[in-house]
Amino acid sequence: RGCAVGSAYTQPHHVTPWAFDGATDLDNLVPLCFVHHRQVELGRYTYVRRYPDHRKPDGALEHPLWWIVPPAA
Repeated sequence: RGCAVGSAYTQPHHVTPWAFDGATDLDNLVPLCFVHHRQVELGRYTYVRRYPDHRKPDGALEHPLWWIVPPAA
């Protein structure tokens, strides 16, 4: 499960903010649609580092390195 917006319509988001020395590289960038980008910026969504042996959090958006987790319902 993930966002249905095509990659051409996403914005890069720094997981560790650039202002706090977050690198501008693929390990620290997540492509987000406008809606999900806004939710992350408002602190409603959080990041969890993705590891092969960990279960995906409920409702999380998928990224190769991160789970983007919505607020608990």
